[in-house]
Amino acid sequence: MPNRIIYNYALRCMSKHGRGEEAEKILNMFNKAHPNCNGPDIYAYALALRAWERVGKINPKMAAERAEKLFIEMKNLSSEGYLPPLELSSYNTLLGIFARAGLAYKAE
Repeated sequence: MPNRIIYNYALRCMSKHGRGEEAEKILNMFNKAHPNCNGPDIYAYALALRAWERVGKINPKMAAERAEKLFIEMKNLSSEGYLPPLELSSYNTLLGIFARAGLAYKAE
């Protein structure tokens, strides 16, 4: 069974190549294989979010929608104590995705 290092490496590859859907699939596999506190950490979620940022260069509206859902999931996990508070870089990534999609009003 893959460990955190393997999952994060796979997520980093998906992030680098703008493979948002694949990154989310890996994140879900990670969650199922290692539930609760042993699952994805803030770094893994941030990598998946960055994958959607790269997708935004090709399909900005879809990337913004999917990134927003992932970001809300991250915030919920943070408020439940499964993840630490979100870092500024996650907020900046989401704002960049919204800007590229012409959805500046969502930045509020």
